[in-house]
Amino acid sequence: NFEKDGWVVAPHRGLVDDGTVASRRRHLLEVLRGDAQDDTGFIVRSEVTADDEWQHSYFYFNDQPPTYEDFMNTVADYVAWQVDMHAHGLGDLITPRTPEEESAEEVTA
Repeated sequence: NFEKDGWVVAPHRGLVDDGTVASRRRHLLEVLRGDAQDDTGFIVRSEVTADDEWQHSYFYFNDQPPTYEDFMNTVADYVAWQVDMHAHGLGDLITPRTPEEESAEEVTA
């Protein structure tokens, strides 16, 4: 996982070096050559054979549990999404109407 590669997106300029590109690249090459070690959040070392599963998700394993803050942010995002869907008249996609509600709507229409 090389998300923190030293490049940041600047509006109207594109990718800009944040000052750490050279050191991050050096670290990546050292890890790939075996001169340095890093955890599974950065690299997964595993020999792949023709008989193995080749999907990236099979080899990537995030062994760090989410923090309480991450969990609460995810719940807040989900609730905000639900409210937005209902506010825009798309609540039926989340919570389908019961047959009784549909019958009542047909009578009033």
